Amino acid sequence: MVRYVNRIHTVHVKPRDALAVSANILIFSLIYTIAGAFLSYIFYYTFDSYDPEKGDVNGWEKKGMLFQAGDIIVEIALISLAAFWLVHYINTSTPIIPVRSGLEDFIDSYTSGLFFLFTIFIFLDDLSNKLKYVFHQLLDKVFDRYFPAAGSILDGTLHYSPAQRKKINSAFLGNV
Repeated sequence: MVRYVNRIHTVHVKPRDALAVSANILIFSLIYTIAGAFLSYIFYYTFDSYDPEKGDVNGWEKKGMLFQAGDIIVEIALISLAAFWLVHYINTSTPIIPVRSGLEDFIDSYTSGLFFLFTIFIFLDDLSNKLKYVFHQLLDKVFDRYFPAAGSILDGTLHYSPAQRKKINSAFLGNV
């Protein structure tokens, strides 16, 4: 990383280099997009699906919190490992279209990596739904009890609902 930071401002892209650098960025963006979509599709078939709008078809909600947490952790771990090794491979590979020395650091940009991030989640709506479900199961009661549920913080009308006021009469918060 230090090598990249120190060299990024010393190497300038000349107009004749711009086409080769741009073409490499396009190719790597396509590679990231295809890899992300392919991995997303594999995960779609590998892990239990969970779509609360269609009903809990596979019974994911009934499998218990330990299974649910394990399912989410394994999915996240595999996504992060695949992303790391894909980025590492592309960062250490030579440009597909030859470029002038020093410009290879410009090729694998954040732009091309964004395509991987976008495509990895095409078929992973279930992961988002699973995370929402687990967070609701773990945190809803706490948040519903201690955080105001009515109004908006933006317009200054955030306040406790009448139902919350009845529950909150405790020594910790006092009468709200």
